[in-house]
Amino acid sequence: MESSEKISAAISAGVDVFRINFSHCSREEAFMRVENIRKAEKEHGRPIAIMADLAGPKIRIGMMKDGQEMTEGSLVAIHKELKEGDKNNIAVNHPEIVDNLFLGCEVYLGDGDVRLEIVKKGKDKAIAKVTAPGKVRSKMGFSAHGLALKKFEISSKDKADIKIACEAGMDAIAASFIQTDLDIKAIRKLVEKEGRDLMLIAKIETQQGIDNAQKILDVADGIMVARGDLGYAIPMERVPHVQKELITLARSKNKPVITATQMLESMGQNSFPTRAEITDVANAVMDGTSGVMLSQETSKGMYPLESVRVMAKIARGAESYIPVIDLPELNEIYDAVATSAVSVAEHIGAQFIAAFTESGSSARRVCRHRPDCPILALTPSISVARRLCFSWGVMPFVAKEPKGFEELDDLVRIALQTGYFKAKKGGTVVIVAGVPFGLAGSTNLLHVAKI
Repeated sequence: MESSEKISAAISAGVDVFRINFSHCSREEAFMRVENIRKAEKEHGRPIAIMADLAGPKIRIGMMKDGQEMTEGSLVAIHKELKEGDKNNIAVNHPEIVDNLFLGCEVYLGDGDVRLEIVKKGKDKAIAKVTAPGKVRSKMGFSAHGLALKKFEISSKDKADIKIACEAGMDAIAASFIQTDLDIKAIRKLVEKEGRDLMLIAKIETQQGIDNAQKILDVADGIMVARGDLGYAIPMERVPHVQKELITLARSKNKPVITATQMLESMGQNSFPTRAEITDVANAVMDGTSGVMLSQETSKGMYPLESVRVMAKIARGAESYIPVIDLPELNEIYDAVATSAVSVAEHIGAQFIAAFTESGSSARRVCRHRPDCPILALTPSISVARRLCFSWGVMPFVAKEPKGFEELDDLVRIALQTGYFKAKKGGTVVIVAGVPFGLAGSTNLLHVAKI
């Protein structure tokens, strides 16, 4: 899905954010994809965000001899260092991982097709028994419950890809294997060095990431529940509970949260999803996730556009079933205004809530309550508008900053006249803004108007 035509079709089908996977992307490909997305964005007349997904410090086994196949019940030594492995000996690219392995620990190679169980620990190696046999090859992924790197280091590849994301004009970076708030701070320094202010989305896919999620969210702009690696890092039966907890945490902190991995995986080969996948996507939406993400379904699947349409249809069907939850007020005045706007909109049957926002905070304060009606965010900044594509229920629109109260209603009508947002004439709209105008983060005005 790389041509501007297919990208345009995907936007029509429901895409708000395009993910560029830097595990499989060169500099030239990245610039080409950004150019095509921006071309389609212009054609549609609405902001579209682009997220760079970094490869991160992926844990892998080392080089292997060709044609190696592990047999059930055989023993495998996991070394800290090894020039070349075979069916009975492997090494990992992060030697300290061997120290973290414990008796009874389950180890997954690749996508989990080959599984091992640790039966003995030594000084420089661990011994495992093969519980699920299969073929092994060089640089297969290596995952196990509770694995952690002693120190998060940004690889030379990730540093180069961060620079590319900044130069190409992307809007966000999804940072892989984030374990502490310091990891996010290190990446932000590199982004600031490039003179950019990109959103930083922390991918939570380790036990350490879960344990430190509160602090991570204090410095990150959002999180991603990366269920693929997370499903290997913790017992699989815990993944649904952790997903719900992380979504609630992000929502309470007024930060976007993306639920990802294997959401409609069967649509890589089939034109219709399984009932279990439909339920999975719907449950994520009903939990309050800001966004749901497709990966292999659209990158190499046979039905990319149909996958987007199905995902959007499921999400729309589930949105009316999001339960109301009590949320902490992060700022007494600003959050009170946002909460009141949602309550008033529901009481009077408003067609939508319009938020005038410099930084995006006004719109995000409203959307954390998941109102029954859409949210139209008007901002003078295209950068802010694109970042708001990550927020639930928000339709961003670039509009000039109002000079006074008399311009509030006019700007809402201008947005409606573009055809970007549908609304019936004569209906009501609830408007939130900050006064004085132009001051970021000051939501203190609630206004009801007729369209």
